Amino acid sequence: GRFNAIREISLSKMGDWDDCAATWEENLSVQEYSEKAFQSLTDHLSVSTVFSLLDFGCGTGLLTDKFATSCSRIVAIDASKAMVDILDAKGHQNVTTVTDFLTKELIESNPCFHEKFDLIVASSVCSFLPNYEEVVSLLYSLLKPTGKFIQWDWLSEEFSKQRVENALSAAGFASVETSEPFCMEIEGSTIHV
Repeated sequence: GRFNAIREISLSKMGDWDDCAATWEENLSVQEYSEKAFQSLTDHLSVSTVFSLLDFGCGTGLLTDKFATSCSRIVAIDASKAMVDILDAKGHQNVTTVTDFLTKELIESNPCFHEKFDLIVASSVCSFLPNYEEVVSLLYSLLKPTGKFIQWDWLSEEFSKQRVENALSAAGFASVETSEPFCMEIEGSTIHV
């Protein structure tokens, strides 16, 4: 099914994500996922309180777009150049894009990571990371003391609720709350996020 196809894409080379970029936002499932993720966020957080945002694994910027009118500083990072190019073409003046993998060296060398963030979002990206626990620690280091990290991911045996909770706690998050805010029907299967 679709879940297996998504997982297979993640295990292949980055060029596959670049190949998906041109038609990414035309995909109805991608649009629905983005809408549901943003709605679940606004159910728990007032967007007007977010002044600085890191969109980790931003893709073409579907979540970035939703914050662009209310957030004064947005950094959007993705390893796919083609995805980031589409976001750049949207012309958001308050968005700085970075095409790279998040590493300690990047954080230290790129000035856009020197100021901490009110909110970090990661939509359908963390379950694809081979080094999730390491990346969560890096993301934690980028948050203001009152900042929040919110991720939405497909759950699986390899990427379980328990793994997420353990990684977040190990990274230093004092308060960890996990939930399944929505599910999607894809090719006759219900996929929990």
